[in-house]
Amino acid sequence: MNKHIKQLLFIMAIALLILKGNVGVVFAGEHLSYENLASWVDGPESIKQKIIAFVEQVSDKNSKDYVPESDRIATFDMDGTLICEKPGSIGEALAVNFLQEIANESQTLSKVQPYKAALKNDDDYLRKNFLQVLTVAYQGYQQSEYRKDVLKFINTEKHSRFEKPYGDLIYQPMVELLEYLKLKKFDVYVVSGSWQGFVRVVGKEKLGFEYSHLIGSKIELDFQISNGKAVFLRAGDSLEPVNVKDGKPENIQAHIGVKPILAFGNSSGDQEMYEYASTNRYSYLILNLEHDDAKREYKYASNVNQNDLLKVSMKDDFKVVFEK
Repeated sequence: MNKHIKQLLFIMAIALLILKGNVGVVFAGEHLSYENLASWVDGPESIKQKIIAFVEQVSDKNSKDYVPESDRIATFDMDGTLICEKPGSIGEALAVNFLQEIANESQTLSKVQPYKAALKNDDDYLRKNFLQVLTVAYQGYQQSEYRKDVLKFINTEKHSRFEKPYGDLIYQPMVELLEYLKLKKFDVYVVSGSWQGFVRVVGKEKLGFEYSHLIGSKIELDFQISNGKAVFLRAGDSLEPVNVKDGKPENIQAHIGVKPILAFGNSSGDQEMYEYASTNRYSYLILNLEHDDAKREYKYASNVNQNDLLKVSMKDDFKVVFEK
């Protein structure tokens, strides 16, 4: 073989090894970031260290607190726990936006609630009748159309304060925690009060979850065959149990069948999920995100009454809130 060709092949081989090495370093760096929870404030008594200590104990086979992988379940609320929910949840913002568009096209519906309230931005009515708003929006529409609108909305519609698409308002420290738990062989689920279709879009597209690990509130769907294709129409009625309060443990039992050893939420809607986790025969960890940072996000009360939980302060425990 020609000497110059040999040298060229040798150089190419070295370059390929370097490239592979660099890729490995990037992946290792990502894992290190997740395991170190880099966006969390550190310190010997920090929440970060308490989380790490718990996770290491339950995942270490030599630990007295070891939990088998089959029972290593973690459940997370979504709105206000993984993604910004103020001044209203993204699902509510989408519903109001839809009702406004319909009301602008129909003088008749513009005089009927909740279209009227959406058109006039009547926050008092919308807040007091949020379930009506959520169920009327997209009633009679195909579930596939709804999900397409969800994806478009979170990618293009901007938050009024942060001027970023809603889908970008995910808490970076929580993303790191989710990935850290997965690295430690936790089976991680999102358990949200938002509609199942909405949770599936946000959870898969923005958080990387499979549909099987995304649990939301269900709306009645009517099955039809149209032109040889399966179609599901949104009937407009919510199905019990709605995935808040006692509906959360009921749905966790129905969908997962195993109690979580780690539960993370941010409001009284997660209270019963916490209570369910606290009956575990294994060591457990309950965490509640406190929205106490009006400068970087919002400040509002969680109204949770649970003695054995750790309060995570957005102000004191998050180095950053949203991914830069």
